[in-house]
Amino acid sequence: MVEQLARGLSAAQAAEIALSGDEPAAVPAGLPVDRDAATAHVLERLASHGTELRDRLLFTETLTPADLAERYRAPGGAIYGTSSNGRRAAFVRPRNRGIREGLYLVGGSSHPGGGLPLVTTSARIVDEMIERDLGRRTRSSRSVR
Repeated sequence: MVEQLARGLSAAQAAEIALSGDEPAAVPAGLPVDRDAATAHVLERLASHGTELRDRLLFTETLTPADLAERYRAPGGAIYGTSSNGRRAAFVRPRNRGIREGLYLVGGSSHPGGGLPLVTTSARIVDEMIERDLGRRTRSSRSVR
């Protein structure tokens, strides 16, 4: 994609190539992004596949990897949290209990890690922590186990 931008293609044209699968979709940190053009491109792409949303939207917000890195301290803007590569990766994830009372962490960046099965396991762990902390059974703890 960077090569296309360097060759003079617009961000929307480069995004089209990236979305088509012809090029990797990686965008280096710091590359300026035309948010309006990117949003328009995604909405047009969805409409071309039968999902017209433009007339039903009240607002849009376009986040870039730089936004994710800044807002959520996600390394490089990674949507799946920190890398799970390496021998120590599983041991450096944040625990499910936050640093403040009543703060619990759930998701791919916290224990036990990324992927839907592990994220739901993370949610179950936190559900049980809250149950113990409050000294009562929560609604999900009474459901199927």
